[in-house]
Amino acid sequence: MNRREYFVFRTTRDAIKSDRTLGKTDIKYAVVPVPKEISAECGMSITTATENVEMVIDILTRNSIWHRHITI
Repeated sequence: MNRREYFVFRTTRDAIKSDRTLGKTDIKYAVVPVPKEISAECGMSITTATENVEMVIDILTRNSIWHRHITI
């Protein structure tokens, strides 16, 4: 079974800020709708490969972007 890594946000503004921030890096990611299995206040999420998770967490934290990391 393939694991998927998601980052969810409280607001659309946080999701957009995350997209703009990560877009300035070489990290491969995608902005996708929040999966049905995940409950979130914002309908947008970011997904990335498992090997990128720690870098994404670091970047979002340094930029004061609230996020929650979920693996499903």
